[in-house]
Amino acid sequence: MIVFLGILLLVPDVPAREVNMDVQGGFTVASSYVWRGRVVNDETVFQPEVLIKVDPFSLDIWGTWDVEGTKDTPERTRIDFTLDYTIPREKIDLRFGAVAHAFHDDPGGHASDTYEVFGEVAGNVFLNPSLMLYYDFGTINAFYGYVRIADYRSLFEKADLETAMHMGFGSGRFNEIFFQPAQSGEGASLVERKFALVDLMISAAVPYRLKESTTLQPKIEYVRLMNGDLRDIMKADGRKTEKLVASLTLAVRF
Repeated sequence: MIVFLGILLLVPDVPAREVNMDVQGGFTVASSYVWRGRVVNDETVFQPEVLIKVDPFSLDIWGTWDVEGTKDTPERTRIDFTLDYTIPREKIDLRFGAVAHAFHDDPGGHASDTYEVFGEVAGNVFLNPSLMLYYDFGTINAFYGYVRIADYRSLFEKADLETAMHMGFGSGRFNEIFFQPAQSGEGASLVERKFALVDLMISAAVPYRLKESTTLQPKIEYVRLMNGDLRDIMKADGRKTEKLVASLTLAVRF
């Protein structure tokens, strides 16, 4: 946040140049929380978000709160700070940035803050294909990425239909560390350290414009772990390997 504010202060104060700031905020209530194919929270979650854009920069603050308040709350409750820079082109957009994942205070040490840098190439063509690659340099020191396609269609005057599909992949170290069982049980073993497909996600959302600046969006997502070894590890640890997630988001543009 300090870096972002510093960037704003460095913008030249030239009368002929107008700096446009776009601020959006909202919150989501979801039936569960799945991150990169792993069911982190199988109970209801509350997820607020604030997005500040000053082209070509943006700052996104997103959080997920464990409504149930179980013993695993530190791992299941966190705030992400994402700062990125976008380079628009005629048919593709390039985006680079960094993310800080700040977890709820965890005296047991089961959830440590971590950091990532990322790069994205997004095509402004049919099905809007994109490729995203993250590198975690805080706790895992490994790569995770995904390829994604999406389609946007107008249903009627105030509502649209947004569908998307993404396929995630991870380096050997990412798969080994990220999917390590919380407690080893019979049949639980670490995945072989090699590059592998991780997760499949298919989603459909219908954003409905209540007002010009206010949107209500119901959404449904189907997520499934694709790698057999990862599925075995999660099953042995008592975790689900596929999940249908329903959510409702209220967003406001200021």
